[in-house]
Formats: sequence, C-alpha cells, structure tokens
Amino acid sequence: MTKAGLAAALDMPGPGDVHIWCCYDAAITDSALLERYWHELDSGEKARHARFRFDKHRHQFLVTRALVRNVLSLYAPEVAAAAWRFGANAYGKPCIVTPLEYPLQFNLSHADGIITLALGTHELGIDVEAVSRMASYVDGAASYLSSNEFALLGATPRALQGELFCTLWTLKEAYLKARGTGLTTQLDQFSFSLPGLDGIAAVFSPQLGDDPADWMFWTMRANPDHLVALAQRSVGPVPQISVREVIPGRTFHAVQWDGLRECVLQR
Repeated sequence: MTKAGLAAALDMPGPGDVHIWCCYDAAITDSALLERYWHELDSGEKARHARFRFDKHRHQFLVTRALVRNVLSLYAPEVAAAAWRFGANAYGKPCIVTPLEYPLQFNLSHADGIITLALGTHELGIDVEAVSRMASYVDGAASYLSSNEFALLGATPRALQGELFCTLWTLKEAYLKARGTGLTTQLDQFSFSLPGLDGIAAVFSPQLGDDPADWMFWTMRANPDHLVALAQRSVGPVPQISVREVIPGRTFHAVQWDGLRECVLQR
C-alpha cells in the first residue's frame, strides 16, 4: 500500500513492536522537496549540515533529518515536521525533547546510499552496514570482536568471513546503541554467535552488568548488499517487526525484507 498526502495518523507500535523505516537517499533529487527538508531543520541541524565537506554527506544528513521528522509526524500529524526538537544522552543517543509527552523511542543508522530508522516504545538500537565494505575489515577483526567471535570468524571459510563479520558487527553496534552507551562499553564483554540457519545467540560477561535474557535481537537483509541488525530490550510478548520504504514527506509503502535471523524470549 502506498500513501500520498500523509494526512492521517498511523497507529503507534504496540508494546514491544518495532516499526522500521528505510530510505534510499541518493534517489531523492527533487529540488523543491530538498528545499522543504532544509526549512524543516532547526538551527543546530543547519549548522551541522554546513560542516560536511562533501555534497554527498550533506545530502544524506539532510534526508536523514527529514526522515525522522516526517515519519514522527505520520504518527502525530498535529506536530509539524519542523516542530520536533531533539536531545541526546551523555553518550550521544538521541531522544525526543518536544513534545515531552511523546511516547516513542527511535534510533537511526545509515550506510552508503541507505538510511534506516527504528521506532518503538522501549529501548532499541538499529545498525545498517554494506557487507562489501565491511569485508575489508576482516583482517583487523580482532580489534572489534570478542575472543569467541574472533574464533568463530577464524573457523569460517574465507569466502564467508566478510558476511559473518558484518553480521556480528551490526549486532554489536545495535546493542550498544540500544543501551545508549556507544563504544564506551568494551567490545569484548559481549559475544554473538549464529546457531542454525536463522538463530542468534548472545553471551554477556559479568563485567557488563547486563543479561542477554533481557534482550531481543534480529538481523535482516534490506537489499543484496545491506545488512540490518536490530536490538530491543525484551518486554514479554513476541514483537511484530514491520518495514516500510519512504520518501520523507511524500510517499511510503510496506516491504518485506529477507534473511531474517532472530533471538527472542531467551528466558
């Protein structure tokens, strides 16, 4: 289903459910639409936009901000896209400041040519990476993985290591973003593995002060080269994950991503 006009409010995610929004920024070239996006930015966002050296990065930043502003207004059409105000915790995790009573949490991630936005009612994090790009990091993987993960990588045929490393890294990044601590958390304090054809298992060290049974994890393939990982604090029922592709402020439609792996209700 495609919707134009964007006038009616969307239903909010149910408890534990996650709505993922995906945008291919390079395909958005309409000058009038981009000008509208610019006018929706607040002064701080405009200053950040100006600091990007390359047009490509300025463009992706502009579309990213338009994505979060316009999608939030789909759920609350009484709030104009330009009226949203955002803050961040001490580690930089973003949050909604205005309106204060707005119940959704969100998280953003982007890679070359793609932007993803996750929305839900509980702590969550999303990461998207290009598998082809991440393959170039395999030789230095020991710096990014736990010893167990590095051993798993070493036991994997070389031709498959790039995708495995990308999967492990996106899961780690999504979890760190959900916790809101970023890379201040040591990467060797938690490990992921991929049992079976579609499973995800997590092990946390005592030093982390967290329990993997309190979390749910997924990976999905947005397209042949982009892998997405999602982490959310467990809230009990099996959540529903929905995905939509969007041109912010214009149209959106539901899509089905392939290659789902999940680790839910670990208790």
